[in-house]
Amino acid sequence: MLVDQVVAAVRAVERACSRFDPSAELARWNRSVEPFVASDLLVEVLDAAMWGFASTDGRFDPRVHDALCALGYDRTFAAVRERTAIPPSVALPESFPHPVIGRGARLLAPQEFPLDLGGIAKGYALAMAGELLSAHGVLGVVNAGGDVVVIGDAVPMPIGIEDPHREGELVAVLHCEGGAIMTSSIRVRSWTAAGMPVHHLIDPRTGRPGGTGLSAVTVVGAQPVDCEVWSKALFLNGADGITAEAEDRGLAVLWVTSSGRVCWSSALVPSLSWVAT
Repeated sequence: MLVDQVVAAVRAVERACSRFDPSAELARWNRSVEPFVASDLLVEVLDAAMWGFASTDGRFDPRVHDALCALGYDRTFAAVRERTAIPPSVALPESFPHPVIGRGARLLAPQEFPLDLGGIAKGYALAMAGELLSAHGVLGVVNAGGDVVVIGDAVPMPIGIEDPHREGELVAVLHCEGGAIMTSSIRVRSWTAAGMPVHHLIDPRTGRPGGTGLSAVTVVGAQPVDCEVWSKALFLNGADGITAEAEDRGLAVLWVTSSGRVCWSSALVPSLSWVAT
């Protein structure tokens, strides 16, 4: 059945890219001190992550694994425990050579900084699901924890954007005729470390949670991986820097500030159906 194929594709991405499952490829590579033979799937996700790193001048950086663990996010989020003390922050090096050292054998070099591919792996899984369904003529929406891919462009689909401050409430409704809507938000993945509120969106330039003044950033575009990368990178710009880059790059973006203000770029206007007042 087609549904089984989609589920199998998503599970394959998880087996390749999970940092929590010790048997997953990424988790085994993160522990390895020798060159690691990877699957084509893991290499493809790594290629996407490296594209994201280059495109955002390093703001999208999968090497934030250790920074997340230092804050307590070293297990699935439901099991995160408060840290009573955290080590000093460490900024990541600006240089990040591609980990693949042998394309023919898919060899990955051991890494000084273990990787976290969670967000971009989700985007890749959504892309795979969308391609499978589209190839069989299916129209509709695939929702992965609030990130969606809309398949088919015959009828615009209304997509609600959740309020990061009020569970179950919407801040906007978008209509999408095909493509992806990806959100970076601190509504769910926030916790306390050493008595301070923290979240999972780490700024590689500081080794600490970034995005001052923002609670959520949503990007609309053709491909889920691209939207995932830019939702994260724009979030890390903070409230003071997001507008200029979204406009300069012509990105369709909606963001919610820490005070609850809803803002959007000019490129989003054609997709915007309703905004909460």
